[in-house]
Amino acid sequence: MAGGINSVATLSQNLLLQTNVRNIQSQLDKLQLQIASGKKTDVYSGLGSTSRMTLDFHRQKEQVQNYRDTIASTQARVGVMDKAMTRVTEIATEFRAKYLQNRTYMDTDPTVRTVFQQEAQSAIKEINQLLNSSYEGRYLFSGRLVSTQIGRAHV
Repeated sequence: MAGGINSVATLSQNLLLQTNVRNIQSQLDKLQLQIASGKKTDVYSGLGSTSRMTLDFHRQKEQVQNYRDTIASTQARVGVMDKAMTRVTEIATEFRAKYLQNRTYMDTDPTVRTVFQQEAQSAIKEINQLLNSSYEGRYLFSGRLVSTQIGRAHV
């Protein structure tokens, strides 16, 4: 009888050992798949308790990318607006300098006055064009009415 008990104990040990080997082989297969694919699992449920955190990180990553896209677009729009306003300032400075240079002749010389009026109309036209600058189909100086140009000056 002692040999029979020994056989049963050896049999149960062998079955336990086989089960453990199968479990280890299954874990090894999973790890090899993870190494080959670079992924821990194919489905979120395979992540266990970290699945919620992974989903949160994914959502946060999307939000950060949206912020980056918005910042890049805004920087580009502000760049266009800055160039336009710089040119408006240059036009005003140039026009003022011409006026100061020729103001004594405005009342006495009709040719100077006519040239100056033409330059003023040209400056107004250019400023109007600058104020109707657009980027990605949006008029930049129109406030909330991004699809509407600023009123045309009667030149």
